[in-house]
Amino acid sequence: MTTTSTCADYIAITTTALALNKNIIIHET
Repeated sequence: MTTTSTCADYIAITTTALALNKNIIIHET
């Protein structure tokens, strides 16, 4: 893997994690 794809993967994972956290918060409230 190149550093560019790794950076893109990191951004994608972070965005997905934030979206999952929002879903969890919405479900818990």
